Amino acid sequence: IERTRKLSAAEEVLLLDACQGTRQVPYERTRHGKHESIVATHNVDNPHLKAMILLAIDAGMRRGEILKLEWKDIDFRAGLIRILVTNTKTERERLVPLTDRVKAELNIIKEFSDGDRPFPFTDFKRSWATAKRMAGIEDLHFHDLRRTAITRWTRACRNPSTCW
Repeated sequence: IERTRKLSAAEEVLLLDACQGTRQVPYERTRHGKHESIVATHNVDNPHLKAMILLAIDAGMRRGEILKLEWKDIDFRAGLIRILVTNTKTERERLVPLTDRVKAELNIIKEFSDGDRPFPFTDFKRSWATAKRMAGIEDLHFHDLRRTAITRWTRACRNPSTCW
């Protein structure tokens, strides 16, 4: 069965909000024989995850393309990302646009980045699962964000043959 799940605008806000801010997490514990209800305050700041989500939603990039991305592939001045042929599923190089919000998040990451890659890890399943849980979103795969991007582009373009 083909997946058709797309992210709604409201879910997008919740998912991005789950990447930053302050959270109250209630829990129960027993300490010294006494039962207590505790509310822990957690400050959340995950600009890497937020940038990856935005790259998928705004640029339609796949997980592997995002994780293999290097700073040299990003042209902030031209507002483009070059996805190398070796990093694509279709084995075709392509250019994808940078939206203002993606640029802003990548610039935040660049401030504390010390390597060649914006995302210096190989997986983000736990961060992704936590963000979905905190946002209250179920049955969402990361690839659904790419599907969301393509659907939005198609709807925004009245005549697709002239948009691409």
